[in-house]
Amino acid sequence: MLIWGSKGAVADLGVQAHHHCQTCERERPFKLALQYKIHHLYHVFQWVSSKKYLLVCDVCQRGAELPAKEVEPKLTKNPIPATQRFGWLGLVLVIGALGVYGKIASDGRSHHVTDYTAAPAVGDLYVIDLNKLTGESGSTYGVIRVKQVADDKLELEMPHVGYNKVRGAERDIGDASKLNGAGYFEDKTVSVPLTTVQAWAQQGAIHDIERH
Repeated sequence: MLIWGSKGAVADLGVQAHHHCQTCERERPFKLALQYKIHHLYHVFQWVSSKKYLLVCDVCQRGAELPAKEVEPKLTKNPIPATQRFGWLGLVLVIGALGVYGKIASDGRSHHVTDYTAAPAVGDLYVIDLNKLTGESGSTYGVIRVKQVADDKLELEMPHVGYNKVRGAERDIGDASKLNGAGYFEDKTVSVPLTTVQAWAQQGAIHDIERH
C-alpha cells in the first residue's frame, strides 16, 4: 500500500528585535519564524514543497512575511533538517539501485540463455513466451522441457499450462511435483532444430533457462 501525505512545520529562529506591535499597541519582542510544508512517501522520503519567513510578535503572533532572499543570506545554517530537505534523494537512490539490479539480472539471464541454448541438455526447463512462438499478440508464459537432444534437434515437451505473467511459469519451475505430474505437459513432443531454439533466444522469447 502506498503511504504518502503532507504536513506543516514551523521553525522558531529566535527573537530578532523589539518593535511596537500594532495589535498589542505596545513594545514587544519580534521573532523570526519559518513556516514550511513537507510532502512525504512512507514518512521516510521527504521534500519541502513551500516555505515562508515571518517576523511576528512573540505575544500575539501577528506580523509580516519577509522575502526569503533577504532572510536566508543572514542565516548561519538552514533551519530545515537535512532529512526533510534531502529525504527525496533516498527515493532516487532506491530507484536507481533497483534499476541497476534489474539491468544486472537481465544481463545475467541473457548470458544464461545464450550459453544454455548453445549447448542444450536433457531436462533443461525454458521459461518462454509461447505467443512469440506462434506470432499471437500479448504474452503467455509457460515452461518447456527438453526431453531429448540428438542430431542438432531437440525434442521438447510443451505445456498445457500458460500464464499472462512470467512469475507464474517461474513458480512452476520451483515445484518439481507439479512439473512431473500427469497432464502438465502434452503427451506428444515437438521436434525443433537447435537453430530454431537459438533464434527464440535471440528474439527474446526465452526469458530464462533452469538446469539442474
